[in-house]
Amino acid sequence: FGLFKNLSQINYGNATNSLNVVYSNTQSDGFRENNNYKRNAFTLNSVHKLNAKNELSILGTFSDLKAFIPSSLNEINFRNNPESAAFTWRNSRGFEDTKRGIFGISLNHKFNEKLEQSTSVFISFRDSYEPRPFNILDETVFGYGLRHRITGNFSINEKTINWTSGIEFFNDNYRHQTFENLYEDFPEGSGSVQGSALSNFKEKRQYYNLFFEGRHQIISKTDIVFGINYNKTSYDLEDRFPVSNANLDQSGSFNFKGLLSPKLGLLYRVNTATTFYGNISHGFSPLSLEETLLPNGQINTNLNPETGWNFEIGARGNTLNNKLQYNVSLYRLAIKNLLVARRTAQDEFIGVNAGKTHNDGLEAELNYTIINSKN
Repeated sequence: FGLFKNLSQINYGNATNSLNVVYSNTQSDGFRENNNYKRNAFTLNSVHKLNAKNELSILGTFSDLKAFIPSSLNEINFRNNPESAAFTWRNSRGFEDTKRGIFGISLNHKFNEKLEQSTSVFISFRDSYEPRPFNILDETVFGYGLRHRITGNFSINEKTINWTSGIEFFNDNYRHQTFENLYEDFPEGSGSVQGSALSNFKEKRQYYNLFFEGRHQIISKTDIVFGINYNKTSYDLEDRFPVSNANLDQSGSFNFKGLLSPKLGLLYRVNTATTFYGNISHGFSPLSLEETLLPNGQINTNLNPETGWNFEIGARGNTLNNKLQYNVSLYRLAIKNLLVARRTAQDEFIGVNAGKTHNDGLEAELNYTIINSKN
């Protein structure tokens, strides 16, 4: 189906510097109608040892994607003509054209053998244009943030406590507009044609996390792991569309209550080959502003973020003269305020808290070395 993929890579390193540059290109005609795809991506990653105590890392990535969207089919068309596109998406030649990038710098400083810090600052952006049969979405995102982390260790009664602590801060500025798609008013094959504006919003999103985690050998062969995270999330929505009888000002703010998430774990080393562990931890999934918006653009203040507790026990180690390595765990993830999407129209979804759910699971990873000899 006209698939072409290319990956080019350059690596360089010496005693104090390393550089990795990757370029990738993927394009395809696709199996279905309106299924053309083209993506170019560029990534740079470098590490520079400034001196014995300082190290600088740089990461940058950029991608340019244009992908046409065939969308979904009903059962009859799927069985008889699966390569076809959905009727409205084919006629409007719907697609997504997106450019996005991230650039960040990290500085690691080692004070001494017991204390070091890492500070990262970064920016990100996304510029996207997406004609759909029901409207045309034009959006841009510009964000920035930092992460500062301190790690260290100290001893109590000749037993070491390793710890890490820090703060994360993120700020996103998101602008999105929708326009009429007038493709039906033009000859077939013209594709999407932008019409009058339907909406114009600007959003500011802010998040920050405070975190701490420590590990301590409380008695011989037994370690305890403890941690805590505090999150605060807020959104501000600015309606920039002219106010009229048909369009009310939908500006507003959405602030979540601060979320405190603890963690407690225990590890017991039976011997050098076998370790048993168990942990209890709390987590959350903050709502995106899109999920909080109602079809009329107003913020749904009745929504709550998903929160959950994870309970896990497991064992890892090796046996049979180190030929078999294993890691087995049994867990239950108990979530409340589960967020699901309720479809209210062809292009309209609203977020709904749908009660509680339990996710129970067993995970196992086994590696067995069949032959291990000099030959």
